[in-house]
Amino acid sequence: MSARFISPGAFVFDADELMGKYKISGVPICEKGKLVGIITNRDLRFLSDYNCKIKEVMTRKTWSPPRWDHIGPGTGDPAQAQD
Repeated sequence: MSARFISPGAFVFDADELMGKYKISGVPICEKGKLVGIITNRDLRFLSDYNCKIKEVMTRKTWSPPRWDHIGPGTGDPAQAQD
């Protein structure tokens, strides 16, 4: 399956349709090739009107874990863990 995402300017009903179609619980929100947020089933649970823009209800601050190939020994790399 290829990656699924939607833009912040799309409507909430578009995200709901995408989640239903692919049976997923959340959709990454991307703008100009950058991740800017996420919208999940939990976000939709509290909405009564899906006719609003995703950017009005999405979670904006996202975090991505660091790439392990940039972390050296003794800096938290699980492959370097000592028993």
